[in-house]
Amino acid sequence: MDTTLWGTILFVSIVSMTPGPNNLLLAASGANYGFFRTLPHMCGVIVGFAIMVVASGFGLGMILNEFPQVILPLKIMSVSFLMYLSWRVATGGAHVVDGKSQPLTFLPAVLFQTINPKGISFLLSIMGAQVSDAQPLFPQLIPLFILLPAFTVLSAVTWTMFGTAIGKLMQSQGAFRVFNLIMASLLVACAIPIAFS
Repeated sequence: MDTTLWGTILFVSIVSMTPGPNNLLLAASGANYGFFRTLPHMCGVIVGFAIMVVASGFGLGMILNEFPQVILPLKIMSVSFLMYLSWRVATGGAHVVDGKSQPLTFLPAVLFQTINPKGISFLLSIMGAQVSDAQPLFPQLIPLFILLPAFTVLSAVTWTMFGTAIGKLMQSQGAFRVFNLIMASLLVACAIPIAFS
């Protein structure tokens, strides 16, 4: 394995495991609903990100360069959805008195990947660094098509388990409310750079 791919593995592992919208949402869901009720959300993240990996490999970056006017609507949708998810986390959770709160389901989690700015910028960076016009495309993409979804699974499981462990430590309604407000605030913090970039 060449040094470039080792560098890519290191970069992918760092970016995948650090806090971002997906990881924060999975941790919040794990804490409030538990690991198994978060599985549809996890699967949506994994499938949605895999779709974006394939799209990036086959020219998403070129499309965005060719049609830069789509970037602003993507930003608006991304910030709007992040604010909605922040509100859901802040006001929801399995421990809310009305009992109506539900975890994020498969399809919304898949769709969020198409407007998740951290994921898109990460994929475009990786593809730009790893894919060369001087070589056949598909052999260059195969390692990335394996590596990126694998780290997505690892990250999703880790953050959901982390949230589940925190949920088991919290013993009161007040503790869950504080935790949810903190997670919602972190999601808002993720949205701010997007809004002003």
